[in-house]
Amino acid sequence: MHADLATRRRVLLLIYQRYTVAEQAWSAAQQETKIWFPQTHHSRAIIGDPGSPIRHLYDAREKAILQLEVARLKLKVARQRLESRSKGRDGNAAAGRPSALTAKSGAGADTTAGS
Repeated sequence: MHADLATRRRVLLLIYQRYTVAEQAWSAAQQETKIWFPQTHHSRAIIGDPGSPIRHLYDAREKAILQLEVARLKLKVARQRLESRSKGRDGNAAAGRPSALTAKSGAGADTTAGS
């Protein structure tokens, strides 16, 4: 596995673990709140006031969800970038075209045309 992909994958796994911890804490808090207030059926009603412990858990969970989405997207982009690079190299070599490195350095250019 490419080093960049391995790093992105490790980050994704770490963030997923953080998300599961935040999700479990939020679920436990919801269950406890339902014991105290059984008539409350909607999660919106039990989020709590700003600064409350329930609100902190909700905010931590939301932050973990957003970080998870970003990590997934970054891994996807890294995979696509690596895939396009490998296809680009394979396509240039297969078609007999010079790679980007040789094209930039001028290798293979006709230097006698101006003489």
